[in-house]
Amino acid sequence: LSDDFDGPALSSLVPALGANLASSNKQIQQTANRVMGTLLSYVEARAIVGQLCNTMAFGNSKVKTAMLEILATSNVISNLASNDSPAFSSCAFFKFNVESRHSS
Repeated sequence: LSDDFDGPALSSLVPALGANLASSNKQIQQTANRVMGTLLSYVEARAIVGQLCNTMAFGNSKVKTAMLEILATSNVISNLASNDSPAFSSCAFFKFNVESRHSS
């Protein structure tokens, strides 16, 4: 999608995918995982990282775990970190981890 992809669609889609990734139904989990993978391959990292972090921050423990796994296994964070993106530093969880690694 284009660089100027608007966030309102993502603000609805990403939390719904997060909930489905955390579902106890394996079929729903697998489908959500495929959709999330497709979404991450088409949407610019800086456009989606805020929604991923918000979903992780405000979701239940299953959602947090699922979203953390998505962030850890995708190239979203590495793309942002290598480009020194402001969106990267806006996610408090990763900002804390990056700052603690640099201070060691």
